[in-house]
Amino acid sequence: MDKSFFMRNFPMGCLYSILGGMVFCDFAPSWKENVAFMIVMIASAILYPVSRYFIWAFVCVLIPRCGQERVLVGSRVSGMTALFGLICMVAAIPVGIGYVAWLLARKG
Repeated sequence: MDKSFFMRNFPMGCLYSILGGMVFCDFAPSWKENVAFMIVMIASAILYPVSRYFIWAFVCVLIPRCGQERVLVGSRVSGMTALFGLICMVAAIPVGIGYVAWLLARKG
């Protein structure tokens, strides 16, 4: 993953976080009291590109033709793109924590 990939996907992570925050504020208007939720949303927005990269790489390993035919992302089925984005957003924090742990373990 390089800087251009991160910067290209970071706005989408921010958009998903803003939409999630808006839905949350609709159900719980006092969002100022729930600081933990806002911290999780900010972390998900920052780690979204990392999650997207690793999930896409994992899918391409499982289904080799997936990267060539654009089965999930950029397909004509609009629901697949939204579903892929949702999966990446939900998995952003665990994948990001795993990546940071791997980097720390590799450095020794």
